[in-house]
Amino acid sequence: MEERVWDTLIATLAVLTLPLGLLTGIFVGFQAALVVFIVGWLLLLPLMAISREFVVGSPDESHRDSHESADNSMGALETLKERYAAGEIDETEFERKVDQLVDTEGIEMGRTNETDQSTQESDEEYDLN
Repeated sequence: MEERVWDTLIATLAVLTLPLGLLTGIFVGFQAALVVFIVGWLLLLPLMAISREFVVGSPDESHRDSHESADNSMGALETLKERYAAGEIDETEFERKVDQLVDTEGIEMGRTNETDQSTQESDEEYDLN
């Protein structure tokens, strides 16, 4: 939540500096408008962005954390696929664990063709026709 507040403040400052500078230029004069632009964009905006990193943290950190959890989830999924392929777990166990991973880790994936192909191959093994 605090991150969103800082981002909103920084964006508001960046956007409001332009009309404030223009109004100052119209009603006060060019030199005063120049001061508003320099103070707003070249002093306050960078200071707020730097302050945000110290107070909230870098915006890249939140993305890095989400990528690391996605990598861990995909690693768990790969392990599950390997165990299923090796015959350590059956299809119902595999499906249950994949569903559990999707629910807990938020993996966004559909059923892959690999799963469908392996199901067809196992069905063909037991086909009596």
